[in-house]
Amino acid sequence: MWHDTFITVHASAGTLALAAGVAVVGWRTLFGVYFWSLIVMAVTLVGAVATGWPDQPLGTNVVFSALLVLAAFMVLRGLQARSMWRVAPGQSSPRLLDFVGFTLISLFDGFVIVAVLTRGGPVWLGVAAGVLGVIVGRAAMHRVAARAAAS
Repeated sequence: MWHDTFITVHASAGTLALAAGVAVVGWRTLFGVYFWSLIVMAVTLVGAVATGWPDQPLGTNVVFSALLVLAAFMVLRGLQARSMWRVAPGQSSPRLLDFVGFTLISLFDGFVIVAVLTRGGPVWLGVAAGVLGVIVGRAAMHRVAARAAAS
């Protein structure tokens, strides 16, 4: 029961963080929603991994352990973004976009990797999809940052 609860809250918070993060990048709004849903996503991931650990195969547990490390970096990036946002609310800068962009790419990758693994796909496919997500996400954030610098 706890595992399902953690998963539900984690997925909901991650979805909300992704949507609000897009709003931060695109319209300079909803930063508080983005930040706190990112925190909830990371905390509930710890609970989900801990309660599901005994039931998962080794390869899946290795991937989920890597996702825990990624979540810690995401929280760090979120905290860095929050520091910048507090100094200049609603203002965009390349560093702020880099911090938020990192978390958006990571959230997307997390969703893709988990979708592959929970549907019985091989670990290599989840990793490959994650790498592709990083490549496409970085290119997209580069374009957004270039647009922001030009305006």
